Amino acid sequence: MTSTFPYGNDLGNPDAWVGRLDTKSSVWLVSYENSFSIACGYHRFIFLGLESLSIGVLTLSGCGPSIEAPIGRLAQSGGGVGRAAARRFQELIGASSRAKDVGEHVEHIQTMEDISTGMQLYERMKEKLPTYVESNIPLSLEDIAGMPGAVAGAQVEAAAAAGQYFLEGYESFRDTLPPARQAFGPWTIANGGSGLIGAGIGGLIGVWSLGKWFNLYYELGATSLAQCHREGSSPAYEQPYMQIGNLHEYLRQLPPAGCNIRPDAYRPQTPWQGTHP
Repeated sequence: MTSTFPYGNDLGNPDAWVGRLDTKSSVWLVSYENSFSIACGYHRFIFLGLESLSIGVLTLSGCGPSIEAPIGRLAQSGGGVGRAAARRFQELIGASSRAKDVGEHVEHIQTMEDISTGMQLYERMKEKLPTYVESNIPLSLEDIAGMPGAVAGAQVEAAAAAGQYFLEGYESFRDTLPPARQAFGPWTIANGGSGLIGAGIGGLIGVWSLGKWFNLYYELGATSLAQCHREGSSPAYEQPYMQIGNLHEYLRQLPPAGCNIRPDAYRPQTPWQGTHP
């Protein structure tokens, strides 16, 4: 695998790799979703690969009030802000009632259950202050699932909420010790979600896991495929992938998934004008 897009994949055959669980991306859009803590806890985020067209919900889970423990190199990356946040969390333990924890947790589970498409998840992401970030190595959603990692809150408010979080992921558990081999991070992600509910997980070391995920390549392509078949080799159809902001230019200008148009016949109606932030 090469270290640059398309990471060894065939640009002439996108149906074979775009949008898959194991499709790699070095460029991501990430938004904070929510957190929960009663003894064990988690922080949850939505990840969208801007070079893969796959989107999913990734959760960093761990047990115990790990703010007492060092957070590896993530705490160092947070500097004085991260350390001050940890101290503030210690002062605020007990500020949030466990009844509120459970109530918001159940409400969030129901909300996520109602999401049945990748575009619904993408629209939810856009409501949560998504952040554009780059990983240190090309990663897929499948790669991140099972990785050790860390999350630390910063800019802590009196109500035990954090204005932003520092995220990290490591290639193996051995890599969590200095010198760390970070697969991604430290990323600073704004809290546009429900806030930090459990003060005990302000700083958390744990393992990343993957929940729901969707293939936006096939999902969005299906809406335009029928028109593509009617038009034959004519490019006079909707460009479905233009709906995803800051997507890699190659992906944005693809014809719908399964639309076998000759490369010399494909002429996008609206040339891509965007740039990455």
